[in-house]
Amino acid sequence: EYWDEAVEAFLNPSGLSMGAVLYGLYLNYPSAGIFGWHVNDQTSTNAVLENIYIHDLRHKGIEVVGFQEGGRVVCNGFNGPIPAKDMFGEPQIIEFQERLYSDDEDEQEIYAKYEGSIISDIHIAMYYFGRDDFDNWAGIPFYGYGDKIVDWAAA
Repeated sequence: EYWDEAVEAFLNPSGLSMGAVLYGLYLNYPSAGIFGWHVNDQTSTNAVLENIYIHDLRHKGIEVVGFQEGGRVVCNGFNGPIPAKDMFGEPQIIEFQERLYSDDEDEQEIYAKYEGSIISDIHIAMYYFGRDDFDNWAGIPFYGYGDKIVDWAAA
């Protein structure tokens, strides 16, 4: 019953790394550049690299369309964006996009319903049950101000 969803979520038929899972050596950044910006002013000094041969690095970048509230990206406990496709489902995203670019000013407002995927369900459940203690989390997730996205998904 859930085979197609599991294949889409966990299998990579190309065999190439997807996006940020291909890591290199960061000399001035203490974590991965998930969102693509440099968010600290730490720098390295006196780095010495010897006998280094880097080869055969290939990856297949996949764009993750996320969403934000008040300038903050909605992200999971690893500071990775929560894919809008996982939260809303593709049919709702298409409907939102068509409405966004529509010239019809008489259209009614539409409200998103949580579609969810196994991945977004797990991240939201982890946050729901673990939000009182972030000591063992890799990062602090953001599910909207006042955790409104968690409440919306659970409704």
